[in-house]
Amino acid sequence: MSTQAAAKIRANLKAAGYNRTRVGVRADNYSMGSSVYVTVKDPTADFAAIEEIANQERSISRCEFSGEILSGGNTYIHVDYSREAEDAMGAPFVEPCRKAFEACSKDVHGDVEGTDCTVSTSGQGHVEVWFRGSYRGTGWTDGEDFTHLAKKVARVIKSADEKEA
Repeated sequence: MSTQAAAKIRANLKAAGYNRTRVGVRADNYSMGSSVYVTVKDPTADFAAIEEIANQERSISRCEFSGEILSGGNTYIHVDYSREAEDAMGAPFVEPCRKAFEACSKDVHGDVEGTDCTVSTSGQGHVEVWFRGSYRGTGWTDGEDFTHLAKKVARVIKSADEKEA
């Protein structure tokens, strides 16, 4: 079932202007269900639009009384960025995240320069990411490598930009 869903997703993405170099689609069948993995390779692509196109093929059966997912025949859709796309998105934010992290050890919150994001430490390398005063998730750093935190900040900003557009 997922191969048919993947084919439909590919066709719909192509119609929306997303070719194989920008978005990859892979199907996986297993006992009692299937999954389709959509990988966004282009960091400039509209993630929300791609996710909306892909989720049109999601098929999950639920119990009408309890709402629990029923076993068998479900098609799950997973949409995410490729590692390369995440690296490209996060690269401009590594240094601002480092500065914000250093500031938040003094002041509670540190501003990520050039963005509407702030960060605050929550202990043991976990860093909370806030956007315009609203909590948006947790990034990670060891205090020396800020790549993961920068990727989280980039995703928060891109998501907010797409919602505003």
